[in-house]
Amino acid sequence: MDVLLWVLVSFILGALPFSVLIGCLNGIDIRQYGDHNPGATNVLRGTGSKAWFIIAIMCDIGKGIIPTALAYHYFGWTDLRLVPVGAAAVLGHAFSPFLNFNGGKAIATTGGIWMGLLTFEAGFILSGVLLLFFALFASSDWVAVITASVWLVYILIIHPDPAFILLAVFTVLLIVYKHRAGLSQPPHLRLWRKDDAA
Repeated sequence: MDVLLWVLVSFILGALPFSVLIGCLNGIDIRQYGDHNPGATNVLRGTGSKAWFIIAIMCDIGKGIIPTALAYHYFGWTDLRLVPVGAAAVLGHAFSPFLNFNGGKAIATTGGIWMGLLTFEAGFILSGVLLLFFALFASSDWVAVITASVWLVYILIIHPDPAFILLAVFTVLLIVYKHRAGLSQPPHLRLWRKDDAA
């Protein structure tokens, strides 16, 4: 399999706006809800359905799993070719040409590319860290960035492979960019919020 062709496949797969399509199936535009982001969270806000939310988030995760898992485990690419393949899936989701180069915030698809590479290890650790920081911090933007940063440290210590390190650095930078608006406010612990204490 040619690397450039697989990068293109990865980008197109990542760009497929499943959450928006699910909204259309329910007669709504999910971009009219919440933060107007075309992601799985606004599927939940718009439809009120946990089932549709789970389907949407699994689709977004799958967009990352499929290209990286095939590249790593089937094609046997264990070198720097993994970087553009994984990056393309996340970039496709974050800047979808099907949505005028607007897209989601890349959390689920980023998790997907790591699950495609490190399977259950990535799934357990990333979901655990994400849930922990969601319980601690009020801002989902800060939760996303902190989780990605913790994962980068984990990769540096446990899997210091050049391709993994570059991909982890790339995803941290992209997540910071996609969440930059929310990062303008300092992070607050949930216990410090008056409305949570009420």
